[in-house]
Amino acid sequence: MEPALHVTTDSRRVQVASLFVAVRGRQTDGHIWIPDAVRRGAVGVVGEDPTWVEWFRTQAPSIPYWVVRAARPAAARLTRVLYGPALDRLVVMAVTGTKGKTTTVHWVQDALRRLGVPCARVGTLGMDPDVGLWTGLTTPEAPDLGEYAHHLVRQGIFHMAVEASSIGLDQYRIDGLRVTVAALTNLGHDHLDYHGGMEAYYRAKLRLFDEDYWGLRHVVIHTDDPFGRAILRDRTFRRATVVTVGTCGGPTTACEHTVHGVVRASGLWGARGVLWGPGLEKPLEWSIRLSGSYNISNFLVAWAMAASVLPADRWPDLVEAMAAFSGAPGRMERLEFPDGRVVVIDYAHTPESLELVLQHLRPQVPGRLIVLFGCGGERDATKRPRMGQVAARHADFIILTDDNPRREDPRRIVADIEAGLRAVAGAPPWSVIHDRRTAVHTGLAMLRPGDCLLLAGKGHEDYQIYGTTKVPYSDRQTVLEWMIDHVETR
Repeated sequence: MEPALHVTTDSRRVQVASLFVAVRGRQTDGHIWIPDAVRRGAVGVVGEDPTWVEWFRTQAPSIPYWVVRAARPAAARLTRVLYGPALDRLVVMAVTGTKGKTTTVHWVQDALRRLGVPCARVGTLGMDPDVGLWTGLTTPEAPDLGEYAHHLVRQGIFHMAVEASSIGLDQYRIDGLRVTVAALTNLGHDHLDYHGGMEAYYRAKLRLFDEDYWGLRHVVIHTDDPFGRAILRDRTFRRATVVTVGTCGGPTTACEHTVHGVVRASGLWGARGVLWGPGLEKPLEWSIRLSGSYNISNFLVAWAMAASVLPADRWPDLVEAMAAFSGAPGRMERLEFPDGRVVVIDYAHTPESLELVLQHLRPQVPGRLIVLFGCGGERDATKRPRMGQVAARHADFIILTDDNPRREDPRRIVADIEAGLRAVAGAPPWSVIHDRRTAVHTGLAMLRPGDCLLLAGKGHEDYQIYGTTKVPYSDRQTVLEWMIDHVETR
């Protein structure tokens, strides 16, 4: 066998001297791509299916085929063998949670860069810097992360902020890395179609907080969230520095959080307050441009993550750097009309995230709060009526529409949401418009000065999925195009 210089789980990325790892996915079995990988020049193949031994004996006798019990952990181990020196030089800051991962990772990267610390980012919105390896996954496969780390170190970038999704953790995608900082934002109702229940979902997140496995040096946990407190019960940290974060009413030593923020004022413009914590000679005044209590929590988690890799004398500078962050695309993104009409675009696609956004917007909106959303097809259907109930409790008018229906009947998805709407006494009126562009136009036309239209669910996404086809579509672009045609400029 020739020495392997590359590892991949995607046969399309096989090159001469690649080692191909065949993994079984939910949609397809990677073993069927073994012949393609061999044709492209793979020098060896790892798989779980022993029936392929005969194929190699007759069709590719010069190519070794190793049978393993689980291919994804094997891919992570091979990644460490191949890229180990680069991986060991990288400071990996990984954050997990149902909500806030994308904002937190962007915030950490943005702040460190402003302080002159080169930092990369991996997550829902891709890889930055982009080296052409992102596959559309929030957490890429282990070989892709290993190759990315190798590129970063060669560019002189030694810090990386990573979104660790529950599926990514369950599928060993970051297991090739050594994680220096592990953080939790929160845990809510999501991905239960994959995990089967909240306990399995929680256990997947809990993997990130195995001190010995990852070699953790710092742990940041949002303990305003009950699952954050559960992690402290279920994990013992002997060497890692543990920082708990949350908000408190004042600078009291009785506050349960190691680092806590005191909020002085907040609104659609953002928030400001003071930050208390050990190692600080005096409290730090902070202000952020993002709105909502959840973004204050994201700020505290991001600050603690970045602070853990900086000397204490730079913590005041870190607060100033974080004040300049304007948010990740599609996360509480505001588009304002000259006459006071407001559109908010947010990725909220779970009951908890939708509730948080609506709870924040409701007291800030002097007029009507109009909510437009849908639910994804072929995903956890149990959250659909719950999202309907959440919208019914806070909105003045609701527009139900499509949000990646995939191969499921959009009418069935909407019917599930409507069941939740009907369960709420005094629910506001609603309409159903399946074509999302038409639905957004309808919502925009309804706006009067003082009203707010929340476009929930798609956020940064620039597509709709019908069947297995991605069709170009963007909530933001749709609003901007409508504004050009309907807003007078002087």
